[in-house]
Amino acid sequence: MTVRTRRLVLIGALLSGMALFDQPRDAEACIHGMSQQVDPVPMAVAEAELLLDQGKPRAAVAKLKSVDATLIDRKPGAGPVSDRALRVIARAAARTGGSAPLGFANEPEGEGAEGKRIDWATNVMRELAQKQPGDAGISTDLAEVLAGTPAQGPEAQRVLTELEGADLIISGHAYAALARLRSASHPDRPAFLSAARTALDNGRIQIDLARCSRMTKDKAACSVADPREISASEPKPPAYAKPAVPARSNSSLLGLIRT
Repeated sequence: MTVRTRRLVLIGALLSGMALFDQPRDAEACIHGMSQQVDPVPMAVAEAELLLDQGKPRAAVAKLKSVDATLIDRKPGAGPVSDRALRVIARAAARTGGSAPLGFANEPEGEGAEGKRIDWATNVMRELAQKQPGDAGISTDLAEVLAGTPAQGPEAQRVLTELEGADLIISGHAYAALARLRSASHPDRPAFLSAARTALDNGRIQIDLARCSRMTKDKAACSVADPREISASEPKPPAYAKPAVPARSNSSLLGLIRT
């Protein structure tokens, strides 16, 4: 083998080795490039759920709108993240008595708007419950929303009573809704039973409110007062900034091309 041939062989081996060592760096660049493209929606949904539990339903809706204003238009069952977002918005409607704008298509304003928002929330939760009939969390949320409409009150009380008996109510606000339903229901009963039944109902209501207080940070919600009155004290939601889409560096783009 001539000197020239040996030199070419050595150069070829060296280049092959460099290529092998360079592959992890390319993959790393690819990973780094991809890691910059993080979907902000799941994190925003989690934050909205936290805001809702803190007694800030308007802020929860505003947070979701800031990352994706189309979340409210997603079909129930389209995906786990969008379903969680819909549940947040539906519960926000119930916890404000329909007084807070939500942002769904053709949402009315003025007279009758509150009822339409509760109707929207009811329809969404019914669809979610139909798709996941064994989900106690969705059943709890549905009943909480139903409790916001007098005509749906008996159904809401039946569902919540069944969930309570099985120890499956997952939110303090649902216990508060059950307490309101029990305080508002006055079935016809003989006079000699009225006092005893009233005492029993009052005892149940106090238990419901105590459970509410243990399960939520929003202590003001643990009341039989109208949700519109309770939520009226919520501060104006902050102006959430839309998440910036990070620009990819040249090295990241190069890594994506190589991978």
